[in-house]
Amino acid sequence: MDANDRHEVALNVAELAEAVRLASLNFDVWWVYTAKDSRNQYIGAMNKYPTFFRMSIHAHVVAIVIALYRIFETRKDTYNVRRLVALLEENHVIAEPERAKVNQLLREAQPPWRKITIVRSDVFAHRKKGSTVEQSFKKAHLSPNEMRHLIELSKDIVNTLSHAFDRSSFAFNLNAEGDTKRMLDALR
Repeated sequence: MDANDRHEVALNVAELAEAVRLASLNFDVWWVYTAKDSRNQYIGAMNKYPTFFRMSIHAHVVAIVIALYRIFETRKDTYNVRRLVALLEENHVIAEPERAKVNQLLREAQPPWRKITIVRSDVFAHRKKGSTVEQSFKKAHLSPNEMRHLIELSKDIVNTLSHAFDRSSFAFNLNAEGDTKRMLDALR
């Protein structure tokens, strides 16, 4: 692999890892705000600043959807998983077991990603007439558990491809839940 290709692959890996981190951390915050257990615990603090929390919830959903969409989009001029796989294949860097694992993970990721695509297209990237965020999620049949699962699949895919490239991986061990709960506790 020449220096230009190494650089291109490294950029793809870094961009995808960052998109996974963004999706994961935004999901952590959004889940604390909206999950029944934590929402009941923090609703008093959230009601003190209703506009902030309404906008924060929206912003975190947008960030999750956009990051997950970006990871799996299919354009050839963007950083995405399929482009990274193609680069690794062109340079004969990815071994058959890793390629098979990634292909299996991509098949598993396809159904929830299609649902992400519906939400992204109807509400965030475009504004379909008469479509609210809630209606879009219902239309897509997209659940929080599916978003969480797609994030976990994304971590596995990026780490498999990163390992194929240079034997590195990402810990993906940051979590925003604790900070979010401490902030909400301080507001109570």
